[in-house]
Amino acid sequence: GKASQRLGGTPETLARIRRSISTIVDRFAVTHAADLPDEIIIWDGGDSVENHFNTGEQMATNDLALPEQIRVARRVFLEAIKAFAPYANRIVFISVPSNHGQSRVGFKTPGGTVDADFGLEISYQLEDAVRENVSLNHVHFVRPEALHETAEYVASGTKIAMHHGHQSSKQSSHKRWWADQSHGRMPGWDADILFTAHYHNLGLTQSGNGRWIIETSSSDAGSDWFTNKSGERSVQGVTVCKLRDGMWSELEIV
Repeated sequence: GKASQRLGGTPETLARIRRSISTIVDRFAVTHAADLPDEIIIWDGGDSVENHFNTGEQMATNDLALPEQIRVARRVFLEAIKAFAPYANRIVFISVPSNHGQSRVGFKTPGGTVDADFGLEISYQLEDAVRENVSLNHVHFVRPEALHETAEYVASGTKIAMHHGHQSSKQSSHKRWWADQSHGRMPGWDADILFTAHYHNLGLTQSGNGRWIIETSSSDAGSDWFTNKSGERSVQGVTVCKLRDGMWSELEIV
C-alpha cells in the first residue's frame, strides 16, 4: 500500500518481488535434483501491509485501502509458495507480528493483543487455501506462540529466531535486545541466528560466541523522508541465504 515514493508504489513493489521469485526459480530449474534444498523457508518478516495510523500522512500516501493491501499481500505470498513448491520436499512459511501489521483503532492505538495482526491473519488465510490443494501437502506454517512476537524453527541443524525487530530503538540495538531475551528465556533466546526486518535493509552482526543477527532487505519503495534526511537508500530485493549446522552461507539480496 505504500505509494508516492520516488521508486513508486504497490505496482513497482510487486514487480520487484516477482523478479526476485523468478530469479530464484530460474536457479532451481538448472540445479541438479540431488543439489536442490531439502527444505525452503519463506519468511514474512512483517510490514507486509502498509496499514494506517502509523504516521500522520499515511492515509494520503497509500495507493490501496487496507482490505486491498491484505488481498494483494496474500496473493503474492501464495505465488511464492506455489513457485517454490516443486523444488523442495518441505516448504515452511513463517510469519511474525509487526508494527505496520498491527490491528489498530486509532493513531498508534492497538486494537487487541500482539496476535491481532494482519500479517498473522494472512498466514492463516494462506494455510486455509493451501489445505485445499493436495499437491501442497508439504507446505507448513509456523507462527509465534500465542501472545509472543518471536517465532522459532530448526532447519538443517540450525535454530533460527524470527522477530520483526520493532522492539529495538535502532538497528544497532538488536544485539542488546536479543541478549536480554536470554534472561527471561523468551522464545528465540538460544537460537543460532536471529532474523529481523523492521529497518528494511540488509544487515549482518555477529553476537556472542558465533551467533548472528541478519536484518533482511525489503522490496518496497523505501521512504523518501528517510532518504531526504540521511542521504541513504536501501538496496531493494529479497534476502536469501543457506542454513546448515548452526551457520549461514551465501547471503545475498536477489
